[in-house]
Amino acid sequence: MKRMAVVMVATSLGGCPSIYPRHDPVIPPSAPAPIEGLNTEWDDYNAAKPPGVDEIIFSTNRGSQGHDLDVFRATVSWSASPKALGEPAPYAPQLMSPADERGPLAMSMADFVDPPMSGSPAVLSYASARDGGAGGLDLYWAEVSSGILHPLDHLSSSANDAYMTYRFGAVMKPRVLFASDRGGSGYDLFEATWNGYRLGVAPTSLTKVDPLSSDADDNAPFVARGNDAKTVIVFASKREGGRGGWDIWCSHFDGSGYSTPVPVTIANSEHDEFRPSIADADSRILVFSSNRPGGPGGYDLYAVAFQGCA
Repeated sequence: MKRMAVVMVATSLGGCPSIYPRHDPVIPPSAPAPIEGLNTEWDDYNAAKPPGVDEIIFSTNRGSQGHDLDVFRATVSWSASPKALGEPAPYAPQLMSPADERGPLAMSMADFVDPPMSGSPAVLSYASARDGGAGGLDLYWAEVSSGILHPLDHLSSSANDAYMTYRFGAVMKPRVLFASDRGGSGYDLFEATWNGYRLGVAPTSLTKVDPLSSDADDNAPFVARGNDAKTVIVFASKREGGRGGWDIWCSHFDGSGYSTPVPVTIANSEHDEFRPSIADADSRILVFSSNRPGGPGGYDLYAVAFQGCA
């Protein structure tokens, strides 16, 4: 696999003020639908929608015509036929590199400083394979306006580490998930926890999450608060029980543990489905990438109504 690193930009999932305008709820498509105007003949994936807004950020190698991945943004109309409103454009180009940037998330400075600040600046978090990291893909965060990049050294290793999630759990005892192949047997999901608020300091604990990891590759986790007040985890896995290749799986976190993952059958095919995200807990939109036939080429971005873990 190509070396890469992860950096995230997003508003906090915990309810920090949005930096984007809000729009009325929509009815998502009942079957996987390509996001019109977003996909190209190149790879378009790793998408995430900041909570409560109609903008999407994603990784694509369109700018390099199939080489390194950079982060782009677009405004999307979410409906039975989702489509981009206008041409996607580079997001924070000053934070990109000649290497891959994957798994972007929009967050808030409040996730990284203590005490939390109201109206915190926008932060981009992602993984990158750029020179100067610990090795492979490494995790980073940056305040977008300043363009200053901060490595998450306490999460990264000499292996590939990517796809850090939003924080979840208790406010003063947050946790995040991320994917790593540091164990030497493929990708697993890891959990970092803190006794405190800041994600920018060393965690209290960092362990592999056995209930979410398998003998096969498990990658690209994403967390969101569901309508039933449970934390929903979706991720990509090659484990048995899917339809073939990478498939989308789902689990719940109840405050103390994780439920047994189940496949998200509405999204999966005999081809690869990767890096799922839940666009909004209210609208229940699942966004994912797939190399199934019917798109313009490579990985393409799709949306479908999400009813939670089956």
